[in-house]
Amino acid sequence: LAYLGLLAVPMAMGAIIWRAPQRPVFFLTFLLAVSWVLACGDITPVYGVLHSGPVFELFREPGRYLLPGILAMALLVGFGLDRLRSSNVVHEMFSRRIALAFATYAVVVLAFLILGTILLKSGGPIRDLTNRVIDRFMVGGQAAYFNEAGWLGSFALVRARLDSAFTLFHWTPVFSVLTAGGIAVIFSQYGKGRLPATSLHVCACVLIIADISLSIGHGIPTVPPEISSAVPAVSTNVHGIRNGRIFSFRSLADKAELGLGSGRDLPAMDRRLLEYIFLRELITPNLFSRYGLRSIDGYENLMSTRQAEVLSYVGSERTTIPGFALDDSLSEEVKVGMLHKRLSVLAALGVTTVIAGTDLSSALGPATFSHRVDIPFDWEGPLVWVYKIPGARGDFYLTSDWVWDDLEIPTTEALDRIVENPSTTLVDGNPGFDTSSAIEGSVELLSELPGRWKFLVHSNRPNILVLNQAAFPGWQVFLNGHPGHIFTANRFGMAVVVPPGRVEVAFDYFPPYLKTGIVTALAGLAILLAMGTVILLKSRSQRHL
Repeated sequence: LAYLGLLAVPMAMGAIIWRAPQRPVFFLTFLLAVSWVLACGDITPVYGVLHSGPVFELFREPGRYLLPGILAMALLVGFGLDRLRSSNVVHEMFSRRIALAFATYAVVVLAFLILGTILLKSGGPIRDLTNRVIDRFMVGGQAAYFNEAGWLGSFALVRARLDSAFTLFHWTPVFSVLTAGGIAVIFSQYGKGRLPATSLHVCACVLIIADISLSIGHGIPTVPPEISSAVPAVSTNVHGIRNGRIFSFRSLADKAELGLGSGRDLPAMDRRLLEYIFLRELITPNLFSRYGLRSIDGYENLMSTRQAEVLSYVGSERTTIPGFALDDSLSEEVKVGMLHKRLSVLAALGVTTVIAGTDLSSALGPATFSHRVDIPFDWEGPLVWVYKIPGARGDFYLTSDWVWDDLEIPTTEALDRIVENPSTTLVDGNPGFDTSSAIEGSVELLSELPGRWKFLVHSNRPNILVLNQAAFPGWQVFLNGHPGHIFTANRFGMAVVVPPGRVEVAFDYFPPYLKTGIVTALAGLAILLAMGTVILLKSRSQRHL
C-alpha cells in the first residue's frame, strides 16, 4: 500500500533538497519521518512510548501509520517535479545522477532475474540444490512445522513468491526493469538538455501512473460477490440447534494450516480464497455479527487484561494473551484434552456451541453435525464440526452458589475452581449472604436490546443474578429503578445481588467517555470555524488594501 513508484523517492529527495526552507515541505518531511518511524513498530522505542498513552493504546497495527506518510510522499513528489520546471546546472546534474542510478538499478535487477530464472526454473541438480537452500535458510526444514502438510505448503508458498519476484516469467519484476530503464532514459535526456521540462513532466507522470497501476504484484484481488454475499451453511444450522453463545476453537490456526497444506495444489489467489471461505464458516469475531450469532471472542484492543486471561484460559486466539490453541509446543491431543477439561468454564460463560475445523469427537462426543465447506474450484473442501456443550448456563442465570474471587490470585488458578466445582460462580466481592447450592427463586427476561437487559426476579431469599456480558466499563445496574453494585462474575461477566421479593433488574450500558467525546468534538469544530472566520476576514481586508 505504501508503494508510490520507483520515481517517488528521488523526486521527494529533490523536493527536500531544493525546497527545504519552505514550511509545507518542512511539515511534509517531518510527517513522512514520523509516519515511517511509527510504522516500524517495536523496532524503535517511539511506537512503544506512543502506544502506552491514552487513545493510541487502541492501535494494533503499526503499518497503519504509513497512511499519512503516503500522503506526505505523494505531495513531496509533486513539489520535486514542479521544481524541475526551471532548468539549471544543479537540476541537470541531479537528473544525470538519477539516470545513472536507475540505469545501474535496471542492469543489476536484470542480472538477478537472469540468475534467479536459471536457479529456480532449471531442472536436475540445479533445482535440487536450490530447493535445499530454500528449505534450509528460508523455510526452516520439516522439524520447524507441526505436520508435513504445513512444511510442504510453506515451502511451496516461499518458492512461489521467489518465482514471482526473481524470475523473468512474471510481469512485475520485468516491468520494474523496464520502468527503471525508462526513467534512466528521460532523465538522461533532460540532464543533457535534449528534453524540455514540459516533456519531462509528462513522461515522469506517465511512468509513475504506469508503475503504480500496471505492476500486477501490487494488486489486491477482491472476493467474488456470489461468495461474499452467501450465507455460511454452519451459521444456518447453528441457529436451528440452540440459543446461546458460540466459541470457535482453533479457527485461525486451522486456517493457517489449511492454507499452507493446500499451497502445493492451489495457486496463491485460490489458496487465499479457500482460507477466506473456511474462516467465514468458523464464525470468527470479524464476521459473526453478519449472521446474528454471538460469540465470547472479541477484538484484542477492546478487552481488559482480565478478559484476555479468561479467553486465553479456554484456548481463544483473539486475545492479547495467546491461548493454548496456538501453542506449537503442545500436541493436538493435549490441546483437545485441555479444552475438554475446561468445558465447564465455557459453560459458565454461557457458551452452548463449539465450532471447529478440527475433529473434537474424542473429547466432546459425536458432533451435532458436520459440514464440508463448498469450494468454487476443483478442490475438496475442508470439514467443519459443530458440538454442543453440556450444562451451559446461558446468557443469564440465578444462583446462590458463590465463591469469593480474590483478584490477587492468577486467573488460571481462579478458573480452576470452576473446573473443580462446575456449579459455582466466582464473585469479586462479598454478596452478604451464605453460599448455598439450592436455587430458591426464578428469573424472567423482560427485554433484550443492545446495551440494555431487563429482568424480573422472584425469590424468598437473596440471590445473585449473573449476566454473561463482558464487564466493560460503563455498565450500570438498577434494582426497581435504584442504582445497584455490579460485581465481576467468573472474571468475565457481570453479577448483582438481588434482594428477596419481586425485583425488576435492568442492566444498562452508557459509554463512559461519550460526553467527553462530544464536548471535545464540538470544541474542535468551534476552533476550526473560528480559524476559518479569521482567515476569511484577513484575506478580505488584504484585498481592500
